[in-house]
Amino acid sequence: MIFVVYIIKSKETMKYLFPLFFLFIFISCDDGNDPNRTGRVVIPIVEMVVPETTEAYSQVSIDIQAIAPNGCHSDLVIEADLTEANRILFTATAFDNGNEMCPDVLVIEDSTFKFNIGANSEYIFQANEAPFDIIRDTTVITQ
Repeated sequence: MIFVVYIIKSKETMKYLFPLFFLFIFISCDDGNDPNRTGRVVIPIVEMVVPETTEAYSQVSIDIQAIAPNGCHSDLVIEADLTEANRILFTATAFDNGNEMCPDVLVIEDSTFKFNIGANSEYIFQANEAPFDIIRDTTVITQ
């Protein structure tokens, strides 16, 4: 507090200490890195609902559910990647907070993906990759 009062009283000193003040603020700010957080980990997708058939050039909705095993996981995200012209892979990841004592609660994420379907004969949807159980389903395109 004395330092702040001294800066306010002396404009000449403030001119030189002003850049140091900003440097101090910049260095002392928390950048959000939690030392216990270990990074993103893959979470299993447990359910995928795909329509059996759809008309060409229409929109199809795919419902996905992923469940993290305990409360040490946060920011659960489900993503879709086009792996080939008519193949889509769904994966889920979450931050693992790395605590030894984790709350015994499931972290659940439900997502709906909407795709515009072309004229291909079928679309293949896959959830998960090894070592998790792979879920595959197809949508057949009708006229």
